[in-house]
Amino acid sequence: MDFELKQIIEFLGEQNISSVQEIQKRLNYTKRQIEYRVEKINDKIAESNSTERIILDSKGNIFISSNCKKVIRELLLNKSLDLNYSQEERQAYIYFSIFGRNTVIGMADLMINLNVSKSTLINDLKELNEDKIIKFLSTLKFDVKFIDKKQYVFINGEDVSEKIRTAEVSKFTSLFAKSPAVREFLIDTQRNLAKSNNIIMDGRDIASVVLPNADVKIFLTASVEERARRRVLDFERQGISDVNYEKVKEEIKARDYQDENRDIAPLIKVDSAILIDTTELTINQVVEKMIELIKFKENL
Repeated sequence: MDFELKQIIEFLGEQNISSVQEIQKRLNYTKRQIEYRVEKINDKIAESNSTERIILDSKGNIFISSNCKKVIRELLLNKSLDLNYSQEERQAYIYFSIFGRNTVIGMADLMINLNVSKSTLINDLKELNEDKIIKFLSTLKFDVKFIDKKQYVFINGEDVSEKIRTAEVSKFTSLFAKSPAVREFLIDTQRNLAKSNNIIMDGRDIASVVLPNADVKIFLTASVEERARRRVLDFERQGISDVNYEKVKEEIKARDYQDENRDIAPLIKVDSAILIDTTELTINQVVEKMIELIKFKENL
């Protein structure tokens, strides 16, 4: 199965696509490339002895039933496919998988789909073409809104407040934080938010890089064990019950190491930040301490 065909198969299997024009816009293929590969996909579906088909009319409209999508997803899981891609092809696929669809994809899924080891996948992620990342970032509109006293994060009008807190996203965070393009985009976005709002902002380089002149700087920390326990509880609140505590703990350690040792904006405690160890504190106790510090700074 060729790379473009597999890419379109995955896109059709995951997205609510209604036209050839939508695929052209997202994947940058010509109309003929898409039509030809839709035909090939239907051939693959027929080979699986299914009666389902993708319907493509003369106006470029695409119709896919829910059962057809199931068949398409099964094609992706077929490990007998020849998936020996070059690094450039793998990186294009990774870029599409992470940025080109609404659903979250994990590293395990990428390893299966590309038929590569974890080390190869991580290397491909590290060397992901900066030009592609810059091009993608130019299409993003990032916004934070407060609705009924609750914060929501929107990207291109879509509420991603919950998605950005999933385990799959967390695994990719440190890798993409190393990208100069990503760092520049985030810093500009965060500074613009701070200019237009009275805001409390958290992040691993907020006090050191993003807002070095912030009125109040607090370095929140806790033991790895406590952070892992809280993360597991967070997953459970999201309805994810089969979470391995030890695995979560190791992932937190790995992210700490990556963030503390990256070349761009490493994780550090600046001298002007006040340390609060939250290991033995409740959320309310932490909030009380922070409010006390803010009031103290205001009265100076």
